Amino acid sequence: MTETVVSPETRLERQVKLFWELESGDTGALQSAAHSLEDKRVLRLWSETGIKTNGHYQFPIPFRNENTELPNNKAVAERRLDGLRRRLSKDARLRQGYVEEINKLLAEGYAESVPKCQLESDTGLVWYLPHHPVLNPNKPNKVRIVFDCAAKHKRTSLNDQVLQGPDFNNKLLGVLFRFRQGTTAIMADVEAMYHQIHVALEHRDALRFLWWENGDLSREPVTYRMKVHIFGGVWSPSCATYALRRTFQDHRSEFPDMVAQVEVNFYVDDLLMSLDSSNEASMLACQLRRLLACGGFRLTKWASNHKGVLATIPPEERQNARKEIDLRQDKLPMERALGVRWLLGGDQLAIKVQPNSRPATRRGVLSLVSSIYDPLGFVAPFIIRAKILFQCECRRRLGWDETLSAVNHTTWSTWLGELAHLGKLSVPRCLKTACAKEIISAQLHTFCDASQAAYGAVTYLRMVDSGGSIQCSFVYGRAKLAPLKQLTIPRLELCAAVLAVNADRTISREMTMTIHESYFWTDSMLVLQYIANSSRRFQTFVANRIAVTQELSRTDQWRHR
Repeated sequence: MTETVVSPETRLERQVKLFWELESGDTGALQSAAHSLEDKRVLRLWSETGIKTNGHYQFPIPFRNENTELPNNKAVAERRLDGLRRRLSKDARLRQGYVEEINKLLAEGYAESVPKCQLESDTGLVWYLPHHPVLNPNKPNKVRIVFDCAAKHKRTSLNDQVLQGPDFNNKLLGVLFRFRQGTTAIMADVEAMYHQIHVALEHRDALRFLWWENGDLSREPVTYRMKVHIFGGVWSPSCATYALRRTFQDHRSEFPDMVAQVEVNFYVDDLLMSLDSSNEASMLACQLRRLLACGGFRLTKWASNHKGVLATIPPEERQNARKEIDLRQDKLPMERALGVRWLLGGDQLAIKVQPNSRPATRRGVLSLVSSIYDPLGFVAPFIIRAKILFQCECRRRLGWDETLSAVNHTTWSTWLGELAHLGKLSVPRCLKTACAKEIISAQLHTFCDASQAAYGAVTYLRMVDSGGSIQCSFVYGRAKLAPLKQLTIPRLELCAAVLAVNADRTISREMTMTIHESYFWTDSMLVLQYIANSSRRFQTFVANRIAVTQELSRTDQWRHR
């Protein structure tokens, strides 16, 4: 049975579904998801059977059933390999990069050839993984090999037979919020994170793959197998993050003050931290390299807005190691911090914009809007204009490739003309650059508003230091479309109020600095009356949103503007 091919229509449906999921749902109070029974089972498996070998952790693949029987899918892997052969034969550059990556897997001990005596193994845990290249436009010379664990054979795949495991990741917004707290910031990356965790011996044959010895496409393929956890495995992200946390747990006594400080600042394999002094950052970077080495991990690609911190990092471990930057003269370059542009020289955050030409159709609008990554909401008021246009076109119920209406076409052209200017926008990374002394007061002020087309909220941090200096900094912004079914302005204002209290709760929970008080601002007297109400009953829509605002805020925190 051949692997599943995802059609363009299916991909489009997924993109639209994600778009509307992000735009809908405004009443959920923010709670951490509890582990399911399957998650607990995976945790128990790894905690009881995980071992350390040659300085690295080793964990089994968490199969759904103890007596899993995988069908023989070698024919699928062979067909996919033939397709890869044709592709590599036509692209010499891709072939060279692919061969180098396979050779690296073998040289580093991440993969091995299967001994001839084990080729006919019939344990029921033998599976052949098709593989393919993934290219990143931000890294044009890098070829990443991904093993297709979702490839189907006899209506099943390896991922179907394996439990996903718990989500141990910190919240991305939380990592970014904490990254903005201190004056000195550092960033690093765990090198080949998945490959630092070994697979239990009895499960390695489930990670077989076919390849040509020495990359010679004219020869018969050889059977290899991975010895480490892999990209593409549904369980791998959970396993990798668990191993990182296990490192913190097992060595907490050796680094008691540092572990609690750093474990909340990882997002998968990326470390983003900020501290209040360069000396503290330098010491922490040194200790952190030692701590992760205890678990077999290596932190590389270090970057910082402070040259003194970079000077303490070995040149080969810096982000721009190949460029050999002279820290005495050269201006610090731009880096990417979890997808957000970080201009190290001026310590500014910015949005990356690639205004590639898109057709003036509903498909083109969705494609371009979805490509703009803005997790902190720096340009939310600008993006919402394109979303409103997209919603307007949805109401016309025409095809995805039909030309926009005359009015919307003009609006779209104007918006595209302004899009290029977003690259000039930047926001200070540090929230307290103007406060040189101890912060004695920190307040969150969240403003919310609504119109017939959209509603939104924006949060600022107001700080006062012991010297009387005051600074207000942008923290977080959100803008959402009004539902397709038209609502009254008072109801939309109430939706904006819910957005405001949820934003405040997110920031208050994730930031480690002390927030002394939160205030909310609205221009709707009706919303203030809704929130202050304690006796009158309302229809479900209004009652649910009043309940959220009353749960997450107090009446005396609300102000009229």
